[in-house]
Amino acid sequence: MKQASVSPQPLLKIKNNVGSSVEKEIDSLMSNALPYYKSVFKDLYLGNKQNAKIVCDFIIAEINNQNITSSTKLTHVKNLCWFSRYLDYKEFD
Repeated sequence: MKQASVSPQPLLKIKNNVGSSVEKEIDSLMSNALPYYKSVFKDLYLGNKQNAKIVCDFIIAEINNQNITSSTKLTHVKNLCWFSRYLDYKEFD
């Protein structure tokens, strides 16, 4: 009996194309989250777009490489957004 080979696929397929905006990435990442998390992320985006892009890239990398759970994703987003707000939205270096 021949077995079909199944290749693992990433849970979230987001490509970091030049044309894609950070807002679309935020909407995609927060699609199944409570509105609170999306609003916290949008506040970060309004405060510092570069930091929002860095957080998006970080979360996407974690999802694709480490297969983190939804609760871990939301906790990281919340903590990073709160930290950025605490620093008055200064750029991450």
